[in-house]
Amino acid sequence: MRNRTSDTEAQIFFVTEAASSWDEKRSVRFPIVPNDAEFREYVVNIGSKGDWKGILRQLRLDPAHSATSGGFDLDYIRIQSW
Repeated sequence: MRNRTSDTEAQIFFVTEAASSWDEKRSVRFPIVPNDAEFREYVVNIGSKGDWKGILRQLRLDPAHSATSGGFDLDYIRIQSW
């Protein structure tokens, strides 16, 4: 991901078969590099959250929270077992 905003944090949410609604407790915040010209690989272990049960159904990436300008570019998302 390349972050072209001033934000320093992103958040990824997940929905599982057992918990089918978006909720803050089913999310992980992670640091990102602000105003970045380079693509960077961010590794986020969402399986460490207590509500991670059952089959993954959806992911939601919130790449910026407070930025009023700029954007982001996403190259890929890879899901793997830990």
